[in-house]
Amino acid sequence: MAEEAGTELVSETGGIDIFPAEDAFDRTAYTGAMDACGVPYELLDAAEAMRRFPELRIDESTEVLF
Repeated sequence: MAEEAGTELVSETGGIDIFPAEDAFDRTAYTGAMDACGVPYELLDAAEAMRRFPELRIDESTEVLF
């Protein structure tokens, strides 16, 4: 379809998941599933996440998956 349209139809840009320290979500199960499927990601601490995404204002104990 992209060839017919003469333009790119889908652009993959990535995403972020925010994990507060008090969150009950099992981060290791989440990242383990991504590892098993070969999905690349970076686990960022709060300071690095806010440096890369200045619109974020998160607690220093928060982790961000990019």
